[in-house]
Amino acid sequence: MKRLLRTLVVAVGAGGALAAPADAASLSSTPHGPVDLGDRVAYRVSGERCERTGVAVQLLAGVPATVVRGARSTPRERADGGCEGVAQVPDFAALRATGWRAGDRLDVALVSAVGTVPLRYTRMEADFGEPAAGSPDVVPAEDQDTESNDLAVSLGPGDAISLGRVDLRRADGLALRLCVPGSDSTSIPDARPLLSPDRLEAPSFLSIRQDGPKGPALIGPIDVSGSLPQEISRLSTLGFDGCYRLVVLPITGRVQEDAPELFVRSESPQGTPPLLLNSVDVTGTGAKLEPVAPPSPPGMRTIFDGTGFDGWDATDCALRDGAAVNARGGDDTTMTGCSMIYREPLKDVVLRFRMRREHILDNSGIYLGPDQEIQLRSVGEYLPGGYFGQYSARWQKLNSFPAYDEIEVIQLGARHVISVNGRTVTDVMRAGGPPEPYRLQVVSQPMWSYRFGAETTFGNEGYPDVSKLSELGAFWYRDVRLLRCSGPDDPVCRRLADARRGQVPVPKGAPDPLPPEQARACTAPRSALVRLPRRDLRRIRAVVNGRAARVRRVSPRQVRVALPANVRPRYVVRVSGRTGAGRVVRVSRTVRGCAT
Repeated sequence: MKRLLRTLVVAVGAGGALAAPADAASLSSTPHGPVDLGDRVAYRVSGERCERTGVAVQLLAGVPATVVRGARSTPRERADGGCEGVAQVPDFAALRATGWRAGDRLDVALVSAVGTVPLRYTRMEADFGEPAAGSPDVVPAEDQDTESNDLAVSLGPGDAISLGRVDLRRADGLALRLCVPGSDSTSIPDARPLLSPDRLEAPSFLSIRQDGPKGPALIGPIDVSGSLPQEISRLSTLGFDGCYRLVVLPITGRVQEDAPELFVRSESPQGTPPLLLNSVDVTGTGAKLEPVAPPSPPGMRTIFDGTGFDGWDATDCALRDGAAVNARGGDDTTMTGCSMIYREPLKDVVLRFRMRREHILDNSGIYLGPDQEIQLRSVGEYLPGGYFGQYSARWQKLNSFPAYDEIEVIQLGARHVISVNGRTVTDVMRAGGPPEPYRLQVVSQPMWSYRFGAETTFGNEGYPDVSKLSELGAFWYRDVRLLRCSGPDDPVCRRLADARRGQVPVPKGAPDPLPPEQARACTAPRSALVRLPRRDLRRIRAVVNGRAARVRRVSPRQVRVALPANVRPRYVVRVSGRTGAGRVVRVSRTVRGCAT
């Protein structure tokens, strides 16, 4: 048996420590909190002059480890003492530049001269765990979506592994990348179309426990095979085109500490063939902050701002807190299904949404016409961001309520690329080729969230009530943005579609990435006009993205600032001047450039 390794490395590593004053006391954040590439992580630093402490997120990629350090963050003082700041995890491109591939080791930590805080990459590779019971073995994964370097763990009846500590306070589920022995089937007699094609598999039970392989269960024991009729599509294998799939399981047990040690255990009866566990994702918000909307490329406009339904045909929707959401009935047992249809026909577009769902079991979809659904259901079907009927999302990246998600849908000819919170989850070529012009529809379906149970809470022990939790079916949509592309080969739209290429398998028939000179073919501004707050300012200076820039006065209250030639998604322009009395006056403006 090959030994499983779990050591989480959090040392500062190569590259030198980040400077800090000697009297700074400590660094704090969310120990063992799950984060993904590109996420923003909040932290605090205690001690006097803490604002001079440098903090960064550091990755240790592969074995031997290659150090990838994010940008240096400097915190700001808090009114009640100490400092706080936000550090960003290096992005996918920076990690891939080291030669790292999916399945390789990846350790994450916040680092500073006054301490480190261990974090967890949101996808935990099973082969870097530790054996906890039985005889789990490391074997080649043979995962249809990964490369030959990827390994998995074979779990037979009674086998268990430890994944280490994970902070679950802002998590709502765990997603298992696994393969259950079975055979492919192109049809299942008397099954609904939703269940076909699927795989024929014998029952295979898993549990996820805390504190030990026989400790309190957070999930299960539950059958994770894909072909039991009573499961409908909840654990289906649809859209994966191979043995491996991503099974999203809600956390149903009580978490007994902030960051319990997690154990995955096979609960199958003796004689059941072992299953292969490749990785476990933490689903929900984790340790990250709510995502910031990316800079909008030139020409992108808002088509729904939460103040009204102008340009839309809305049915059973309500406006609340700047968003559209299901209209509520007079009691907690009724809820409508909100539907919004954009009146203008679309084709070859980039769409961006701010969206959140109230419960992990909720169901919704974004329709590009009647036969193109971008699924948003977390548990079952094609997963959030999957292309319904053809391709399941390869990650489950939705945040936990009340945090919003940033959803991007790019349709260029037959190609559909969907990203959730900066992570591409789907890249697929539509089987029917490029669609005809369609009407965008956003639908929330609370009928999938009806759940029945007997409440026997304190004071009601002898007289249980039946609960109908249909109020859990709500999705919230706000800040819907649209960019019309000139066609499937529009260079700006093509570059957006390829921005995170490789995070999921690239589909057959997808166009090659544009060369750099063609990808940058957008009209970036050469200068910015800045209005001055006073007419009497003198000795005017300008800085663009932190560098000195040429500035020319065009009127008593306006100056024109030259922008750098290199293309940026945005330019932060800061202008300063002095009044006749010598007082310094500053003004800043953000100018949109070309999307990166």
